[in-house]
Amino acid sequence: MNSLHLFGLFLSIFLLVECSTTEQVSHRSKGHNRAGHTFKSSSASASESESESASTKFPGDQHYDYAVFVALHEDQNLTAHTYTVTTDGNQRRDVQACSCAGGIGLGLQSYERDMSGCVGGCGGGAFVFHHSQTTVRSLEFWLGGENNGFKAIRITLFDGGSSVFGQLPASGSSCSYTFDVGEYVLGDITLGGNGIGTRTGFVKFATSKNPGNPFQCGTLHTPYYYSANGFMTGIYGQSGAEIDHLGFMFMKPIRSSELRNIIYPTITNYRSNLSPQINYQTVCNAGSTAQTYSISITRTVTLTKQWSVGVSFMVGASLSVTAGVPEVESVGGKIYWEASASATYTSYRTDDRVETLSFPVNVPARTNQVAKFTWWNSKCNLPFTGELYYVFTDGSSFAFPINGVYDGAYVSDVDESFSPVSLQPSENCGCVVQ
Repeated sequence: MNSLHLFGLFLSIFLLVECSTTEQVSHRSKGHNRAGHTFKSSSASASESESESASTKFPGDQHYDYAVFVALHEDQNLTAHTYTVTTDGNQRRDVQACSCAGGIGLGLQSYERDMSGCVGGCGGGAFVFHHSQTTVRSLEFWLGGENNGFKAIRITLFDGGSSVFGQLPASGSSCSYTFDVGEYVLGDITLGGNGIGTRTGFVKFATSKNPGNPFQCGTLHTPYYYSANGFMTGIYGQSGAEIDHLGFMFMKPIRSSELRNIIYPTITNYRSNLSPQINYQTVCNAGSTAQTYSISITRTVTLTKQWSVGVSFMVGASLSVTAGVPEVESVGGKIYWEASASATYTSYRTDDRVETLSFPVNVPARTNQVAKFTWWNSKCNLPFTGELYYVFTDGSSFAFPINGVYDGAYVSDVDESFSPVSLQPSENCGCVVQ
């Protein structure tokens, strides 16, 4: 059904209505619509409001108005419809229709989506607030607007950007929510009006950090459900002295994530923590012929690999990393770090193990052999650059340029060297391994 048909349907319904209190229509956003649109009086319960038809009769000695808000997605434009109808002589007082955020366009990034609507009234001027490649850090709401709708909202992003819409009262905020890095909205976000169709007055959402304890603010009259399920990136709507209507923007739901094209720009200059672990053992052969002995050493190995990215929309342990790992190299007697060949890892991995290594040692006759075993048990914290590559559930993708820090411990293979010392004719070491 197109917008003209909907408009005609609403007008025909309004002409049949004789009285009601001002109230919002029970509505779900695109993909969640309830069958039809119903109205209710202030005395009707929620269940009654969903069963009443437009021809319901109310007491003739009362005067009621309808202020009905409906958010639709029409031809890629977010459109808010506000209808106010009086029942005196079945005359329609006024009809308003407006686009969310005044139809100015939201300037969505290719990884972003709106919630296909907004909730509130048609007053005020349009606003849109979001920044490229960052997400919402905190939301603060002030109540006390018309019919206790939202008077003001302050939004702060992880990149430090912040803005206030509505007229900020002198008192502190009525309610607020602060997102952690990597925290996103789960499921639907619920919005509501102020009960008379002129302001936004309610918001509720759960997050990945608090799935069983959703944040909510305001008084709920009629719930409007919009699919969120992603990182919140910004808001849009209209405001003057108060928040007339409001909607939210989100990153698209993520199907897979990968760190890739990683470069360690300072790795060749890195010299920190390059201290060798050294083990000495002595093998003595006092016999007249060469002998082969076995020497064993035991070492504890801890290997860690962690790539930390300083962005608010990191998805955590499910992130795969395609990169070379910094390793210790020795060339011409000089020790340095070098990236290994590229492979795929998780964003954090640690391995602990005890290794026992055995080495055959050939000792000539009448020789005291000193064996030196050397390995590097080293740790580095190296900056890196790369891309955080997301594939979204709609099949699209986006590569975010990122900076981060690699935090890793590395244990190299064991290098052995031998220093033979010939026994004097009078010496006899007893062929012991010390």
